[in-house]
Parts: sequence; structure tokens; C-alpha cells
Amino acid sequence: MIPIGLLSMTKHTVPTDNNRKVVTQWQIIGAWNPTEPLFEVLNSETPRDTRVYFTIAVDLVVQGIQEPIRFVFEAKAKIVTTSAADRFWINIPTLSKGKPFHEQFHVQLRERVNSEPNSRFDVVSCFSATQLSHQRHKLALRLRHDGSQQPSLGDRRDSHRSSVTSLPTPSNDESEDNDEPLPSGTGVVSKECTQTELDGWSELLIKWHQNLTLRPKQVQTLVKRGIPEALRGEVWQLLAGCQDEVTLMEQYRALINRESPYEKYIERDINRTFPAHEFFKESGSLGQDSLFKLCKAYSNYDTEIGYCQGLSFLIASLLLHMPEEQAFCVLVKIMNEYGLRNLFRNGFEELQLKFYQLERAMDSVLPELYSHFADL
Repeated sequence: MIPIGLLSMTKHTVPTDNNRKVVTQWQIIGAWNPTEPLFEVLNSETPRDTRVYFTIAVDLVVQGIQEPIRFVFEAKAKIVTTSAADRFWINIPTLSKGKPFHEQFHVQLRERVNSEPNSRFDVVSCFSATQLSHQRHKLALRLRHDGSQQPSLGDRRDSHRSSVTSLPTPSNDESEDNDEPLPSGTGVVSKECTQTELDGWSELLIKWHQNLTLRPKQVQTLVKRGIPEALRGEVWQLLAGCQDEVTLMEQYRALINRESPYEKYIERDINRTFPAHEFFKESGSLGQDSLFKLCKAYSNYDTEIGYCQGLSFLIASLLLHMPEEQAFCVLVKIMNEYGLRNLFRNGFEELQLKFYQLERAMDSVLPELYSHFADL
């Protein structure tokens, strides 16, 4: 987000249509640098039949609350030109029709004990009616699909703070503590290849192993078509650049012998991870043992992330294609060098951002599908 310089803020008292109530309105005028790359979308006309999202965030200082509360307003808009001088204007359809754009917010506060007058309350959550509506639609969709409420993401509630702007996540401690496996499938993704494709992969891997520092040009084309199941372990290690990570492998062997504070969560989750797959479905099997050790090792390796529900599926997918030590090396690489680690960080802000981006992309590109899910 780029800060906008505040030029003026004026207060107006406006009567409503029936003259029974007076509404106070604030007119806020700001300025920004139009050459900033992030504002490029505002400096070009919106294509026909499409919209952009215009978001305004207002930080409100409330007496008795130490930190400002952020209220976020979002509306579909269209950038239009009004003259040959390429002067661009933001047209919000709701406002252009003479209707006020309004949003209702729900703020949950918690009173502090023996607090100072200017910090009497803590903000537990702040979300809009629109966000709550979307959350209810998602929950209804999960309930209809699963027949029961699924556990919320993350088992680190005691050690991780909640984000002030996060949505309230419906939870059920009893459902989280049972041992019923989640309907997560088998984890199998088969890829049938023609002889020509297999010959192409064989030629590529021979060339790649001759010079591990140089990625062959054909990699991108072949990967887009799908990696043959038998080659995924080798190709994933080459793509991640960890085919000779002797140091990480030695670290893994040491980490699995250390106790982890997340062991009880890991033990619970391994029964829920691809329970229909032969490698993982038997309690005490080689697959479950490898999954437990790898989850524990990573929780000791990355103490900030520790272990979080969801990691077990990522780790299990690797174990289906390579031994434990190699899987640990690939996990460390993709978590740190491919940005996956940020999805599991404190508060899950990055994960919520990805969900938001997916939702907005679906609304923009596939509006009928988005409306279908929202109406379920």
C-alpha cells in the first residue's frame, strides 16, 4: 500500500431525504504520485466490460483505544478519460448513480484490567459486513460439501497472536481434537506420457546432470505439460537446486532426534493426511513414521513457523516421490526461496491476502462462477 498525502478534511452536516435525521459527512481530499508503478492501473482507461477495485483505508483514532482502527472500503470502479488531454477519472458506478457508498463494520473490543485511560480497550477484531457475508458463504459451502465443520487453519493459537483485521474463524475445539480423517483424497496425481515425451525428459535429464548450474531451455515447456510420476522426485530436486545438499541432510538426521513442542499436533494430523493412500493410511506404517519425523524435524529447524496444520500435506506430497532426507531439503528450499514460508507466518496475513486475491480474480474473470459460489 502506498501512503496518500492528506490535503484537507472538512466536515459537513447534511439532512436526509425525509429531513428527520441529520448525517455528518467528512470530505477527505488526498494526493498521490501518479508515476508510482502501483498506480499504473489508475493512469490507463479500463477496458470495456471490466472493472478495477478501488480501495480506501481509513485509520480512525478512538478514545480509550491506544492503536488506530483501520476501516477498509472497497468498490468496483472504472477508469475513464474525459478529454483528449488524457485526464483520467475514477468512476464508481454506485456513486455515479447518486447512491451513497456505505459499509457497516463490526468491531470487537476487550477491556483491559488496570489499564491507563488512553488504552482501556484492545481491538480483538474488525471486519466489514461484506467480509462477514463472504465468510458465511464460504462456511456454508464447506458445511454442505463436508457435512461437518472443518478445523480452522493453524494449531498455534497459544503461541501466535491474532491479526486485528482478520475475520473471525468459526472453530470447534471438539471437532479439532477428534481423530476423524479429513476428506483429503489420496494425494495421487497421475500423468500419462507418450514415448516421445519420455524420450524428451530422458534427453533433458542427461543434459541437466552434465551441468547442474545451467537449467536446460526445454524445462519450462516440459514442466507445463506435466512431469511423469516416476521422474518427479528427481526433477523437483533439480528445480529446487538441492540435489547435493549434504549439510541439510546431516541437519535432518540430527533434528529428528530432538524433541519438539508440536509433537502432539503432528501425531494427530498424520492420521488426517491422505488417509486413503496406501503409504499413509495404516497407523504406525512406514509412511506415517516418515511423515511424523519430517514434520518434527522442520518444526525444530524453523522455530518461528514450527508446525502448522497444512504443512503435513505439503510434506506428504514430497514423501510420495523421494526419501526423507531429500524431501526435507526440497521442503526447506521451497519454503524459503519460493515464498511458501510466508503463508504460515504469524497471523497468516499473507495467506489471507492470497485468498483475497483469488476471490477478486474469480470475481473479475469468472463472475458467474463467483456468484454461484456466493449464492450457495
